[in-house]
Amino acid sequence: RASLGKLYSELPFQILYVCVYSTIVYPMVDLHHGGESWFYFIFLSFLIALTGHGIGVMAGASVSSVEKAMSLLPLLTILPVLFSGFLLPLKISRYGYAGCNILVLSNGC
Repeated sequence: RASLGKLYSELPFQILYVCVYSTIVYPMVDLHHGGESWFYFIFLSFLIALTGHGIGVMAGASVSSVEKAMSLLPLLTILPVLFSGFLLPLKISRYGYAGCNILVLSNGC
């Protein structure tokens, strides 16, 4: 219950940070122009931020000290990086990458 309360209390800040980040970064990298694609970008950025927050809360709750949690976090984050398809070519990761490209770089259809 404490983790849910922490999540709900930090949710407005997460939304604010993601909106500020997306408002600055989206025009800088010159992605697809249009409101719908921008909202998809905000939505995907928000989901990524929530995932990172959840991994941090999970690491903090699973061990007894901050030092152990800080040593556990690289192990939890390096596995998705290795198997995302950029370092090790995997055919299944291609579909997730293509889906993100469709949502962000096109009209969303």
